[in-house]
Amino acid sequence: MARLIAMDIGSHAIKVATYKVAGRGPVELDKRYTQIVPQDGVPPTLEHRLAALDALLDDSPRLKPQSSDVVVLSWPSHEAAFHRVAMPFSDKAQIERTLPFAVENEVPFELDDMVLSWRTAEQGEQTQVLTVLARRERVQEWLGALGERGIDPASIHVVGDLFGPMGTAPIQPFGDDGLPGVGKTPLVAVIDIGHLHTTISVVRDQAVQYARSVNVAGHAFTRAIQQGMGCTWEEAERLKHGGATTGLVLEDEAITDIGNTPAAKSGYAALPQPARQQIDAAIGLLLAEIRSTLIKAEDQLGGEIVEVRVCGGSTAIDELLDYLHADLGVPVHELADARGQPIPPIYAVTHGLAVATSGPSNPVDLRVGALAYKGRTDILRAALGYGVAGAFVFSLALTLLFAVRYRGLVVELHATEGAVREIVATAFPEVPEHLLETMDQASAVMAQNTADAVQRAEVLGDGSNGVPPTVDALYQLTQAFPPHPDVEVELSDLTITKAAISFNAEAVGGYASSATVETTLKQNPRFHAATKGQETRLASGAVRFPITIPLDGSTVDDEG
Repeated sequence: MARLIAMDIGSHAIKVATYKVAGRGPVELDKRYTQIVPQDGVPPTLEHRLAALDALLDDSPRLKPQSSDVVVLSWPSHEAAFHRVAMPFSDKAQIERTLPFAVENEVPFELDDMVLSWRTAEQGEQTQVLTVLARRERVQEWLGALGERGIDPASIHVVGDLFGPMGTAPIQPFGDDGLPGVGKTPLVAVIDIGHLHTTISVVRDQAVQYARSVNVAGHAFTRAIQQGMGCTWEEAERLKHGGATTGLVLEDEAITDIGNTPAAKSGYAALPQPARQQIDAAIGLLLAEIRSTLIKAEDQLGGEIVEVRVCGGSTAIDELLDYLHADLGVPVHELADARGQPIPPIYAVTHGLAVATSGPSNPVDLRVGALAYKGRTDILRAALGYGVAGAFVFSLALTLLFAVRYRGLVVELHATEGAVREIVATAFPEVPEHLLETMDQASAVMAQNTADAVQRAEVLGDGSNGVPPTVDALYQLTQAFPPHPDVEVELSDLTITKAAISFNAEAVGGYASSATVETTLKQNPRFHAATKGQETRLASGAVRFPITIPLDGSTVDDEG
């Protein structure tokens, strides 16, 4: 029978849960496994975690994926960045094209170095899109390390986006106006208090709407006890967990049972006063981070958080729930599944992975683009071993694959041509549609308009010096006139269009002054195409004449 293998490669322990998959029905829990990551007070690296994974795979060989198994992996929230973006349209293809430009303005790093994944969070007048960014190099490092162990995850889901189905809340019977039938779904916060980090997810309508990771969790509590007691890291861990050898399992022993693993009892109440003061300070810092995060989420989502649900290994400190309730003023409960059954705190992430794979939940997946899951080829290789029959099947499969790929390329080509035409039509709405029927025509239009824009930029400037092009052009035009008092000129009716700069000038001193104006302007490389029009002698003795400076590469006949 096929299995679903949910893997949570945590900083304190490796948690793996296997599920039986039968048809299209819900998955059924098979077994859970845990392997402690050795700790010495320094945050463990990926190499330390992988060493613990190797030990678990050696102790439990059946955990190694087979050809029919599907592996799903969690990604730590602190190695991802969440952004909620409002888009003015709902079409997924249009969002896919536009989203990178919208996100690029909000993040301090190059998008080419990141994996960008997204999903629709809410639909209203605008589409609220939840985006997740993770460093591409880091994701590739994880995939490469797991690949060396024969593990190829079909999907990678960020922890903060897994708790939607576990954060459901009853619909309020009345709306803000007090009228029945105007139900609104309240917000529920799911807080995963882990070892190095705490993940805060805010849920509405069974979907995470807002997520954030803070770097205060169990590691900070142990460090506080160590500082307060002046003891070793191992002793501080033992005191935090009420004297147990470790907070999860007996030393050097892994959990492989299907039941709810008993949580370690907290040693908080038995701590000496110096240690209590230190750990209270760490807990206070965590509470402050949680409170500020929830306030920001309420403001951004326009709702009220009515309940908090907690999970993670550090919830073994029972007093944390009381502190959260007192500080936030809302009910605080341990996390439960859709049927109301409690979820062992350390297995909340693996449970979320199983729900994401088999249920209505659709969390973001980091295996997109070049990192997309390619699947296994075991079945194909086995078919080739059947001789002539296998060769025939393989040839047929190649033919079908070629046909599918060819059709796919044709569809992509048409889509690309359509996108190019759409871009050109949007950039130059004045161009008639019949001039954009093919990509070649659209390219020609783009080239011509680009050349015109370059010509205009040579005269107007491109704004790269921080000055708007029109203002820069006026300044340069002023500098290009003959200096005062050599020639006294008065300008009027100045107009700047896409095609030309035009104005009327009155030169004191007669025709010689007007000729000097034209000659001096043409000596400036930016205004070398300046052309003087019909001159008119005024009663005052001044000469009035128009001047035109083309911007689109065309010329103006001299009327003077």
